[in-house]
Amino acid sequence: MTDSTHDIVDDALDQLVHQFARPMDFIRELIQNSIDAGSPRIEVWVDWQPPQDADTAGVLEIHVDDFGEGMDEAIIDGQLTRMFSSTKENDRTKIGKFGIGFTSVFSIRPSYVLLHTGRHGESWEILFHPDRSFEKVRLDRAVRGTQITLFKPMVHSQANSTIDELKEVLIYWCEHSGVPITFADRRDTAQPDQASASDGWSGFGEDPQGAQS
Repeated sequence: MTDSTHDIVDDALDQLVHQFARPMDFIRELIQNSIDAGSPRIEVWVDWQPPQDADTAGVLEIHVDDFGEGMDEAIIDGQLTRMFSSTKENDRTKIGKFGIGFTSVFSIRPSYVLLHTGRHGESWEILFHPDRSFEKVRLDRAVRGTQITLFKPMVHSQANSTIDELKEVLIYWCEHSGVPITFADRRDTAQPDQASASDGWSGFGEDPQGAQS
């Protein structure tokens, strides 16, 4: 691809990333992808990596796990990553239906985004870098559905406000979802942080134990 084509693709990606009213709306897009993949439930949870020393920030992990159809290599290459640049290849052309919503993860400027997915006996790990380049590795272990983790450096006080905003967005966009969506704060305790459910919504519930792949 020429430099001018790269610029056009980058501009298009920027427009997709910044099309949402607030950066945290990315969670809605990931949940919609999970629903489209036929997941019977969706688990959203957060964890915290404390700073290594007083001069560095910690890392907030935001996880979105589903148990739907997942993706094989053909879907990853043809529908998820075609507008991103591989660290091994330089073949950005167009974006697929799963990639449109997925680009929103970059709206909060994560340091990395890690995706695990599996389908048709294949399991894959994809690591996205801040410049939106990625690395794809086939896994030996089986993965059920798709698990996405965003890593965002920040101080602990900022993590609290970020998690509060995340829960607000979940309630706002997912209140009437027909698919059960749970939220858990796993930073300091094994017990889930529960939120009340509104009428007609499967809503926030207890964090299922042992449900991760």
